[in-house]
Amino acid sequence: MLKATRVEVLGEILRGRLHTLLGRTNSSVDLIFLIDASSSVGPENFGSELRFVRKVLAGLQVSAHHARVSVVTFASEAVTHVDSVSEGLVGNALATFRQKCYILEKALPATSYSGGGTFTLGAFMEAQV
Repeated sequence: MLKATRVEVLGEILRGRLHTLLGRTNSSVDLIFLIDASSSVGPENFGSELRFVRKVLAGLQVSAHHARVSVVTFASEAVTHVDSVSEGLVGNALATFRQKCYILEKALPATSYSGGGTFTLGAFMEAQV
């Protein structure tokens, strides 16, 4: 039997807590993942951050009325923001499927490691918007 990686364990813990939260009547959640793409993280750990986001989202319903998801990557002063809800994919079950597919199949694979300094404040400012 293979030993679970730290990414898998943490992803399961967060996913379990999200399901508990979302199991309450009329509950929804806004998830904002801040992904450090700076040199202090390195390309290997950057990949681990992306895998963590994929693991968390794998069993989660992504929609405007359930779990809204944004991904913000940051390094130096460059901040990239992917917001599934603002892509105009809200409403029915097909739209929900497209939101999740957009993140998992398009946005995350297109997210690249940039290196450089760490601009955490910029990521928090972008998340606040």
